[in-house]
Amino acid sequence: MNNSRHTRRLSLLAIGLVLLLLLFAVLGAAGHAAWTLWRCSQDAEEGESCYVGIVRDGRFQPWLPASAPRGTLLRLTSIHMQEARSPESGEPDLRAYEGRLILLQGRDGGGWLYSARLIRTFGP
Repeated sequence: MNNSRHTRRLSLLAIGLVLLLLLFAVLGAAGHAAWTLWRCSQDAEEGESCYVGIVRDGRFQPWLPASAPRGTLLRLTSIHMQEARSPESGEPDLRAYEGRLILLQGRDGGGWLYSARLIRTFGP
């Protein structure tokens, strides 16, 4: 009976350590994304913004910075704001990044991110 308590405690300790390691990994990735976002913002041209977010249903959902539009899915386009063509004509296919955290830079324009550039992907 004493041996089974010892085994149980070791199992709980092992589970706790695994959960702690997972927490550090998640916090580390979030911290890295925040640091990279800050660097991107420092290097951005005037009028450009940087966003970290996730790709859902082929569209980009921004998470950072705190000023990012919440609960919206931004569409991306490679064209410039003043080009005489539709933003859809420069819209990239984001399906390859589905479910991934990415860093983008571009010019915010009413639901579209113009001159959008993928700066970095995070995670596997």
